[in-house]
Amino acid sequence: MKNSLNLNKHYAVILLLLLIVSGSVLRFYKLGSPTLDTDEISSVLLSRRDMSKIVYRSWHPGSVDDLAKVEEPPFPYLLMHASLKINDSDTMARLPSAILGIAGILVIFVLAKQWFNKTTALWSSFLLTFSLYHIFYSQLARGYAGFLLFVMLSFYFLLRYTHHQNRVNLMGLILSNAGGIYFHYAMLHVIIIESVMFFVLPFFAVNSHRRPKPLLKSFLMMCGVFFVLSLPIFPSIVSTVRGRLGGDTLAFEFNPAYLKNVLCRYGAGNGIAFYVYIFFAVAGIFMGLKNMDKRKSILALLFWLCIPFLLIAVTGYRYDFHIRYFIYAFPAYILFVGNGISSVGGVVARKLSDGKGKVFFSVITIFLFLSLSIVPLRLYYSMPAKMTDWKAIARYIARNYSPDKRVYIESSFCVYELGYYLDKIAPGVKLYTVDGDKAKFMQVCSEKKDSIWYVDNSPVFDSLVFRYFDTRVEFVSTVFYELGKRELIDWDKSWFSQANIRRYFPCIYLNSAEKGKGRL
Repeated sequence: MKNSLNLNKHYAVILLLLLIVSGSVLRFYKLGSPTLDTDEISSVLLSRRDMSKIVYRSWHPGSVDDLAKVEEPPFPYLLMHASLKINDSDTMARLPSAILGIAGILVIFVLAKQWFNKTTALWSSFLLTFSLYHIFYSQLARGYAGFLLFVMLSFYFLLRYTHHQNRVNLMGLILSNAGGIYFHYAMLHVIIIESVMFFVLPFFAVNSHRRPKPLLKSFLMMCGVFFVLSLPIFPSIVSTVRGRLGGDTLAFEFNPAYLKNVLCRYGAGNGIAFYVYIFFAVAGIFMGLKNMDKRKSILALLFWLCIPFLLIAVTGYRYDFHIRYFIYAFPAYILFVGNGISSVGGVVARKLSDGKGKVFFSVITIFLFLSLSIVPLRLYYSMPAKMTDWKAIARYIARNYSPDKRVYIESSFCVYELGYYLDKIAPGVKLYTVDGDKAKFMQVCSEKKDSIWYVDNSPVFDSLVFRYFDTRVEFVSTVFYELGKRELIDWDKSWFSQANIRRYFPCIYLNSAEKGKGRL
């Protein structure tokens, strides 16, 4: 019996190591190839500064030029600062997130094992390993991967404390919450959830005779220590709570479609993948509620998963509930799906008592979820960039630029991204903005003797891009229009003939098919 238990233990360790290796490959693969987006560039520019200035920015929000318009905690920037000291590149900027994302595979195993059992823990780690949602944030030079890691650690220590009320578990809970708040201020939502669960969970525990008085004492002590630990960033926290985030608002209508969109991102997308994940999540809930040992865990997870959506409906605090800020409810959904797979597998094993039922179910389920994950993963890795490939555009401009050329860009907002890469490889190139006034831009085109490049981020001329030139390529990031001295063009629909387009706009396309052929 003892040998059998050791064998099962070693089997679980081997499977977990395989998942960690697989997760590492997926999170390091093409880590530096997609171009940095606007938020990532802001993070890199701030991380290049002295550590003292990074910390100072958290204590004095809004005081350090344009990079401090949005208050954010310092931990992601401090980690990126250390990483960029090794090598200043896009890969190193994203390396801390990738490492923290890989650590999340181990942490969700420990969390699920504490919450349910070893089988559910392995399935949860498996789902997280191949989750595009988690891979995306593990390849982003932001603080989301670290924030999610501390969210899972926080709930792990919370559950341990409900079973064993000792100082080790209490300090683990406090430090996890403090670590999370230093990665992202959405940790405030998690603390609200845990504050309620802190008092409720012990009364669901088996043979629990704990009274509220010692819980209240521990809770007050936890709040006091957490307040002291968060003092270095307290002004920034207060500013965030007040909603002073650069005047930014992200309005949306909260409805079932929005909820479905969030759950699709938690899983493997829309269609059959959505329904497969929902089926196992619902199975995990109802089959868990039938089990007295799991009932407390299921109710706690439901509270964890539902509270973010209830906060939206009640408070209407728009900014904090952008879809990416729902990442802290993501582990609860994964645990439900993992428990559903484990529970259904147990039923199948009991029906097929020959011992092969569980193996057969596991193989089929692994194949099913891998098949569902491969499609979005292939699409994600085959994209030339997460958004616009500013890196490739900058290389093209640097390779072909001459003083008689003027580079116009569609939006002054995009100058930030393109300028970041041009400053590295062609610092002498000056960018001009169109700022949405096409008529003025075309007048400039007709008056200037210089050759003009037009970089359109949208692109605005959809019929030009997709209808006439690039119907075969699904991902077109940006189009260059290289213009000589042209007469002023009247932008009416009748003008869009193929002859006029080819006459006025010799196009250079940014797509995978043209790379390596002397064109962009």
